[in-house]
Amino acid sequence: MRKIGLVVLLLLAMVGCQKDTELLSEKDPKDMNSDIKAFIMKIEPNNGIYLFSRVGETPYLILNNGVVYQDEAAGYYSSVSAEVLDKKLQIELKEDSTMDYTDKRLGKLRVFKINDSANIESIEVTKNGKGVPFDSVGG
Repeated sequence: MRKIGLVVLLLLAMVGCQKDTELLSEKDPKDMNSDIKAFIMKIEPNNGIYLFSRVGETPYLILNNGVVYQDEAAGYYSSVSAEVLDKKLQIELKEDSTMDYTDKRLGKLRVFKINDSANIESIEVTKNGKGVPFDSVGG
């Protein structure tokens, strides 16, 4: 009986994880269309949280921690998750930092396609548990 309970618990955990990957799917910035690439070029000199969104088109979340200053801790996103509650997309970011500038997690600009955007009326972003605004919204 315990084994059945454990299997059910594992299945529920897997379904929960799958839901996150369905809402946000990471894409290679090189594979984006020319409009998104132009937006990325504008924001690339600055770290931040960005939204590329055009009416009627798929929106993209862009996270840039590519700017690293010597003698300062360099940030990176160790976790990105999302869920929809009452037509609000809630994105949770966990940002960590390191002084090891050779760390492979550093210097990355990350692009996430926001799936199922037809069922989303608003977006809320939290970073390390605190609400944060987008640094810029373009489209």
